[in-house]
Amino acid sequence: MKRILLLLAAVSLVALLVGCGGGSDSGGSDSKAKYTIIYAGVSDSEIEPSLKAEINDMGSVDIDKDIKICLQYKFGPEPTTRRGIVSKGMTWDKYDTIDPKDMGSKDTLVEYINWAKKQCPAQKYILYFSSHGSGWNPCFDTKAVMHDDEGDPGYIEDYQIAEIGKECGINAVIFDNCLMACMENLTLIKDSFEYAVGSEHSICGYDKKILIQALNKGGDLRTVLKSFVTNQAPESLKVGDDIHLYDLSQIDAVVAAIKPISEFLINNCDTYGTQFEYARKQCEDFYDVSECGIVDFVQYLANVENFVPSIETDLEKYGTNLKKALDKASLVESDNTTGISVNFPKKDTYINYYGNYENTPFAQKSGWNDFLYKLYVD
Repeated sequence: MKRILLLLAAVSLVALLVGCGGGSDSGGSDSKAKYTIIYAGVSDSEIEPSLKAEINDMGSVDIDKDIKICLQYKFGPEPTTRRGIVSKGMTWDKYDTIDPKDMGSKDTLVEYINWAKKQCPAQKYILYFSSHGSGWNPCFDTKAVMHDDEGDPGYIEDYQIAEIGKECGINAVIFDNCLMACMENLTLIKDSFEYAVGSEHSICGYDKKILIQALNKGGDLRTVLKSFVTNQAPESLKVGDDIHLYDLSQIDAVVAAIKPISEFLINNCDTYGTQFEYARKQCEDFYDVSECGIVDFVQYLANVENFVPSIETDLEKYGTNLKKALDKASLVESDNTTGISVNFPKKDTYINYYGNYENTPFAQKSGWNDFLYKLYVD
């Protein structure tokens, strides 16, 4: 196996508030919970059973008095929206119904967060999304979470997630959604939260009881989230079997380490473009949508080394710098992915949408779109 894959396989993969109520929650610090989870869920018929099960799970375990969990959720085409605060013995059908909401609206989410912070003021807030997710994937119409088929607009886009994190004073975000841990998304939200939990791949839902157990044990936010991610059982990750915890303050360093790799590939594209494209075709396509392509970045580099051995030494040098950045950014190792995925479509798909992709913060800062353009267009 090539050196860059061996090198990176060991990586530990690991204000002004607008719209939301400001930082002055009711009560002094002694009256605040240590953590409040703000859970927002919406489903179609495909994931409705798992959504109901996870809400029931949260009501099946003891919750420490310093931990609060707020819920707002909606199932399938039903207009009924429910809201409440989790307590032992509660099930999904016992929470209060409220006026029908578009769960895929930023305004709806902001109003709910305001309600949750007023009802359960805390020292730290964790926003938990449970719904379909699309990452930065051109085969989906939106780059979003909280897809509400009955809503208008019916989704919360990636840039709106970044806005909400800043405006509402949220400390961490958990994406219980497919594909949301791509570099395009992490780069967009890096200044809005301290930490993010998410999957590069497709998932079936994380075990919420493990999150509550981690919160009950106590510790700082990093410790709690790391325990939550590390202790996920394989049966709770049935599809892609990957979940990562990211220190978002370190994402800039990862992007900076990718940029010279992009430049190196560009400089060698005229000579090895055919091999570079073939290396892409040998990557696993997350979400099984090969023409669109969200792929593991490290796997792609390993494939390049395999098909172009003459540039192995140079790529190893860049891989060392990338490893150092990933050691600090991605805090939990996964067996199946390295913690860094990027959009890498097939040629025809890229030509149809690259004008949109080139304006993303990741594409601009990493030089990745410049490489894709060189490979497919120039």
